[in-house]
Amino acid sequence: MRDKRRLPVILDTSIIIHALERGVDLIEGLYEASTDPVEIIVPRAVLKELERLEREGDATRKRKARIALAFLTARKSMVRVTETPEGPTDVVILDLAERLKGAVATSDTKLWREATKRGLRVFFLWDSRRRIEEYPGTP
Repeated sequence: MRDKRRLPVILDTSIIIHALERGVDLIEGLYEASTDPVEIIVPRAVLKELERLEREGDATRKRKARIALAFLTARKSMVRVTETPEGPTDVVILDLAERLKGAVATSDTKLWREATKRGLRVFFLWDSRRRIEEYPGTP
């Protein structure tokens, strides 16, 4: 009998912003892309990165970060924010995914490659496909 635990899916900053830019429903897209029930997790490091972009980015980045933060706030019942240590966001995401035996959701090919090197499942948002898909291996 298969374990029905929910797969922790750790969101990267890039997938949040790119999904919003491309009109992709991030939450529904992850549910549809996974063969397992999922628990969507936003590391505190990702929120801090979005807050930093909102404060320090150029006008376009500030707007994108503000929209991403509003998106996450509006869906707080669908995502779990988890405390994370300080450090580079990608490292925090990868370490958290390993610790939770979860997956990484990103649209960043560098993060995808590193996650697959570590044996993690990866959900990726392709611009051309406008949907989230699970991809094993490297892009």
